[in-house]
Amino acid sequence: MATTTILRSLEAESIHPRSQETFKASAAIALGDAVALDFDAATDAEIMLKVLPLDSADATANDFVGVALEAAAAGERVRVCIAGICEAKVNTSTAQGDTLIAGTTAGELAIFAGTETGRPVAIATEADTAGVATVRVFRSF
Repeated sequence: MATTTILRSLEAESIHPRSQETFKASAAIALGDAVALDFDAATDAEIMLKVLPLDSADATANDFVGVALEAAAAGERVRVCIAGICEAKVNTSTAQGDTLIAGTTAGELAIFAGTETGRPVAIATEADTAGVATVRVFRSF
């Protein structure tokens, strides 16, 4: 069963609440990867427990649930930010205020131009630095 932890940090850099869930990694996941439910899991119950890097071009990995808060190998547990502020892998042209959607690069969020069919999943709170930015994840899980 996925577990829910709601954290309220009072550190100067992070005073916003963040909700996180613990899932099981179906594939290797890096810190900051956007992740999706694994529609290739064997049972319906496992679909709700297993995640892999988000990829809008892969029908088995395009249902965004959040951003990995740690790296994990396949089979390991991984904490995922499902709402709130966290660091995520993003398109290297990301600017502060950009709305983000699932990208075609696995684990990366792309800039929403308004013509894509994907739903917005986050907003960048800063411009990217080397493909990583602080984002506010919209609750979708």
